[in-house]
Amino acid sequence: MKTRPRWLTAPARTLLAATSILVQGCAAKPDANPDPDHFVVRARFEPEVARAGEAVRLVLQATTSGGHHAYGSLEQNNVPVALDRDAVDFGGLAPLGEARVPEGEPCEDSGIVMFPLPDEFEVVQELTVPATHVAGEVTVRGSLRYQLCNEQSCDAPKVAAFAATLRVEPMAFRPAVSDPPSGHTIVSDDPTRAIEIARVEGRLLLYNFSGFQCATCRGMESFVFGDPEVAALMRTHFVESRLHVDAQNALSAERFADNRRLRDGLAGTMATPCFVVVDPRDGKTIAKHELRGGPASWTGQWTEFLNDTVRDAGR
Repeated sequence: MKTRPRWLTAPARTLLAATSILVQGCAAKPDANPDPDHFVVRARFEPEVARAGEAVRLVLQATTSGGHHAYGSLEQNNVPVALDRDAVDFGGLAPLGEARVPEGEPCEDSGIVMFPLPDEFEVVQELTVPATHVAGEVTVRGSLRYQLCNEQSCDAPKVAAFAATLRVEPMAFRPAVSDPPSGHTIVSDDPTRAIEIARVEGRLLLYNFSGFQCATCRGMESFVFGDPEVAALMRTHFVESRLHVDAQNALSAERFADNRRLRDGLAGTMATPCFVVVDPRDGKTIAKHELRGGPASWTGQWTEFLNDTVRDAGR
């Protein structure tokens, strides 16, 4: 924790605020919207193109300048940066949890701890595209709340508007076999093909019984699977057979029924997501996994499961 004072302490700001009140009686009030270049927000989607049932990230890249700084989520003396979801038009996309705001770097002065942010930082809101979402462009608009301070004073809390556009593709535009950022092979709703690929490549077959409208599934597939350690394990040892079991109108009746029969026979549960690893050479089940606890524990659970499965399979 830094102890060298870099900005005004809360008592100093209070004294300055009191002085400002006296000055305002005979001078113009401080501008409620100071130089906008001191705080700039640029919004983007990652990825820029998605299809119904997939997860995306709304990334708000903020930059402060002119010796100003904003505050992280742990700040208690000033107003921290925050995304007010009630003030955001998500355009039909579904938020997945709360937005992630950096905590800030602790800085102590006269016994008071503050959490200023660096000149550049990102706020991330995870979203899902509903299975029923139509193809086309969707624009998300909202505002980011913040407060700026420098060595002399703090401005009043303000908001910065943002907008970002996502292109939603029809599901038929994507191939059944895909290579996501994690780098492992995914075969969607075609278990026969997944078995063939896994057998030829000498990898284990991971059945992922997922759902188009399952927010937890999106969290696993987009973020846990993208963890560097997880991604390396999945690239090396697994072919994923991703089978959707929750939206019959998104698949043929035959495919939907087959997916559910596989889930019932292999996993023995109606939970989504649930996972089963088999040896593609003989169809023997090696391991099963269901999530437990909150999202903060999922990456650790999944990493342990993959390592144990690889060991048990003698890989």
